[in-house]
Amino acid sequence: MLILTENDKIQVVLAGAITANQLQCVACFENVEGENNVLGNSVVNTNSTTVVDLIGKPANDVYRVIDFISVYNTDTASATVTISFNANSVSKTLFKVALAAGDVIQYTAGGGFCVINANGGIRSVGL
Repeated sequence: MLILTENDKIQVVLAGAITANQLQCVACFENVEGENNVLGNSVVNTNSTTVVDLIGKPANDVYRVIDFISVYNTDTASATVTISFNANSVSKTLFKVALAAGDVIQYTAGGGFCVINANGGIRSVGL
């Protein structure tokens, strides 16, 4: 399970430039503030070798519980994708993989990271 505090964020970056299309990224999370829980989501595209905040920092005194992350390779070529946990400007790699065209990185709170190929089969499993 991934939990963010006010100094944390999840980021995504590619090892090189895309050929035709940036990769599509979606995240779903729950903000926990005292007894209140508020659902949220984030939808972004990669920006080649520029780091993109997939899930931004929550407000002070809020815990952000990450339920789901998806990175879909809509490009025509393979792309090496790195998903990182950035804690107070210190970045640690959570998952890194060469993602074939049509493949999807998927994270679920209960199952961790995996890669689903264009045919719907699980290609590899990670953290």
